Amino acid sequence: MSVKELPADALLTPAMPGKLPRGATGLPPEAVELEQRKRLVRATAAVVAAKGYAQTTVSDIIKQAGVSRATFYALFADKEDCFLFGFRKLAEAHFRTMQEALTASHDASLQFPAAMRAYIDRINADTTLASAFIAEAMNASPTIQSQCIQAQQRLAQTIGNWIEQHTGQAPQPARLSLAMHGLTGYIIEQLTTTGVISCDSITAMIGFFEISLGLRKTS
Repeated sequence: MSVKELPADALLTPAMPGKLPRGATGLPPEAVELEQRKRLVRATAAVVAAKGYAQTTVSDIIKQAGVSRATFYALFADKEDCFLFGFRKLAEAHFRTMQEALTASHDASLQFPAAMRAYIDRINADTTLASAFIAEAMNASPTIQSQCIQAQQRLAQTIGNWIEQHTGQAPQPARLSLAMHGLTGYIIEQLTTTGVISCDSITAMIGFFEISLGLRKTS
């Protein structure tokens, strides 16, 4: 399996501190590539979270990562390519978290709240990555915006399929789309203003989503 094909978590965990050991007693080439990609993805996230996508340059990224320009261009075509690589890996991790939580409990009434909490916990686990690859994605290039929309649609489809399976009725597409946009917008607002999503906010989001999609009746 190539480094590019590795699961998201293998590329989103922190990189090794300090310089990478090379030579006969050092790391094999694939391990070096993995660590360099980690450094560049996390550096991209840090700079984009601080400056915004438009103001971020390759020079900013390689300075933050502590790697050479030659190494950057050996792994990525440009800033957009590096951002997209990190975005796709984070989107994959979020999707898998939601999907696994929706099937983890035998009690269907617990699955959706558990899935939402797991999804938000995954965001809170690394808010720098989330601030860059979620909050800034829709302010980036048209290609990145398109990838962001596709990731949201895949998540919405997974939720819609679960609702249909457990209620016998598919949610109205407009309601599901509005609920997803509301969820994403609120997450971005929280990341931008407070840097983290609180427990109270998670509870409120679960309630909003359940009421919006008919999973809970209003009192």
